[in-house]
Amino acid sequence: MLSSLIVSDDREPRSGLPFLPPVDPAAARAVAGAEVTAEAFAGFLADGDEEIARWALQRQLAARPRAEVYDTFVRDAMRLVGERWVAGRWTISEEHLASRTLGRVLASVAPPDRPSDRAAPVAILAGVAGEEHAIGLMALSHVLREAGFAVNDLGPDVPADDLAHYAARTEARLVALTASTSVREEILRAYPVTLKLAFTAYYLALAVFIPISGWCADRYGARTVFRTAIVVFTLASVGCAMAWNLTSLVANRFLQGMGGAMMT
Repeated sequence: MLSSLIVSDDREPRSGLPFLPPVDPAAARAVAGAEVTAEAFAGFLADGDEEIARWALQRQLAARPRAEVYDTFVRDAMRLVGERWVAGRWTISEEHLASRTLGRVLASVAPPDRPSDRAAPVAILAGVAGEEHAIGLMALSHVLREAGFAVNDLGPDVPADDLAHYAARTEARLVALTASTSVREEILRAYPVTLKLAFTAYYLALAVFIPISGWCADRYGARTVFRTAIVVFTLASVGCAMAWNLTSLVANRFLQGMGGAMMT
């Protein structure tokens, strides 16, 4: 196209077009390497242009830490997508396409799996009940994996009791939750209480029964107490796996802690 706009040596325009100088290749490279803004990135996503959106994100990741890129560049782009949808400038289809495209782009730049991840501390990620968005969980998963965590991403819309049940069985080092609206933020506040009950019951039983375990060993014999403790711990672990609600989970976690304490 540019060749059709370049005039002859006498500098006279062709077909009435003004004279345009030839494009400098160095200038073209500078444009290709220019900083892509969050607004432009949002446009790539809303157009479903996965290839150029991946290129833009990879350039950002090459220049800055992943956590910073996700917390500024990606967040600002998706904020623009949401604002334009609310303002009626973009349709719900474009908003959905932007989210889908970003999900695929993020998946393509995920940190590679490492053999050491199997022995790494576990982090559990989940969206609260009613939450439909998973982009934040995916971004956080990447950051935590780079930080050395083995990440179990449960996705959006996870009930509090179910999350507490899973977290108690997994012995996670970190539990992260996401909520995208003020309504779901109210639901979010109930999750820490539920999780604390499941974890506290176990440690409370340890604190209570560890001092008693020595007296029981002297009274009934160390071998008898140890065998009984193994049975209690095993049955309680099965009970945790089969718990049907929060109350049964907390009760079995307490028994599990009691069995663990008596084995010391």
